[in-house]
Amino acid sequence: MSKYRMDLESRVARAIAVTVHLAIILVGSFACGRAAGSPSEMSAPVRGVTDLTLRDVATIHLPQGALPEGTVLSLASAERPRAALPEGERLVSAVVHVAPDDLAFRKPVSLRIFFDTRRLPRGTSGPDGRVSVALHNGYSWIRVGDAAVDTEKGSVSAEVYHGGEFVVLVRERDWGIVEAPLSRGATPIIVVSGLPMGRGEWADFERYSRTRGMGPVWTFEYPLDQGVERAAQLLAAEVSRLSERHGSFQFDLVGHGVGGLVALRFGLDPELCGERIARAIITLGTPTRGTEMADEERVLGILASAGDLGDTLDARELAVLFSLLEAMGRHRSDLLPNGENEVLTAIEGLNAAFRRKAFTFGKGGCPRYRVE
Repeated sequence: MSKYRMDLESRVARAIAVTVHLAIILVGSFACGRAAGSPSEMSAPVRGVTDLTLRDVATIHLPQGALPEGTVLSLASAERPRAALPEGERLVSAVVHVAPDDLAFRKPVSLRIFFDTRRLPRGTSGPDGRVSVALHNGYSWIRVGDAAVDTEKGSVSAEVYHGGEFVVLVRERDWGIVEAPLSRGATPIIVVSGLPMGRGEWADFERYSRTRGMGPVWTFEYPLDQGVERAAQLLAAEVSRLSERHGSFQFDLVGHGVGGLVALRFGLDPELCGERIARAIITLGTPTRGTEMADEERVLGILASAGDLGDTLDARELAVLFSLLEAMGRHRSDLLPNGENEVLTAIEGLNAAFRRKAFTFGKGGCPRYRVE
């Protein structure tokens, strides 16, 4: 074989290798939806005010003192969340992982996630509350309150208190009552949920109600970070809308957690409720006297005390600890147990106006609740 031919074959082989390498890079780039060479994970030790960025994916900003100096913080991305998304919610961003999962910040940090504006439903805007950062707390998805949405640049910013998995979700429908068919003479049960997102959280209750000839069960979905008063007004508007469709009807209300406050606030105001309650307003685990878990200073104090005792909270415990702070945003004040809380003051003693019944239900796949 001539020297010239060997040199030619060597150059062709190198050219093929370079072409294949570039093809792999381009395929990977298109698969990730980012420019070629963009990393899917970044890590850095905390040094004072710290910023960590994954280009076109997310940025996290830590103020001074949010973490001990030298703590290694990681920001990573993935295509799919580890848990199924709530019904009626669409994923419009990469999945952002702030690690370690059991990392707790001493003060809130700013997380900004970029999303694909082309995947938004037509007519979606930032102020309508349909686009938000959501986190999975090990049990269910929770929307982070007070998110700042920029639908032109395609980004959402929110304050978070711990590591974990975060996404940008958009509701595929407006806030309000998700209804099932209403037959003549039936009394709907309107469920007002607390922190968990989506009507899927009440699937067992819906099945149980059908077997007992109760319902139908309707689910009222509302933005937690707009406060109890606003949610009660939205509930009244939805009931009025459905009255135009079905005619005048009465219903029972079941409120879980913060949703119980919304239900009670609705029932307290004759202008909102009128004579629409058929039998009862039932609350489950509702903080009618407030809760210290809505007090940022108190929650951070609990975290510090645990650290002083050498105790550590796992990722799920941290997410639950901060859930009210993150979900309700500035309207967490609706839950603070103090004399200036107008929501709780208005609700105090309301139960006396309703006939109280206690019963236990729980057959088949339905969890057992004590209902009063």
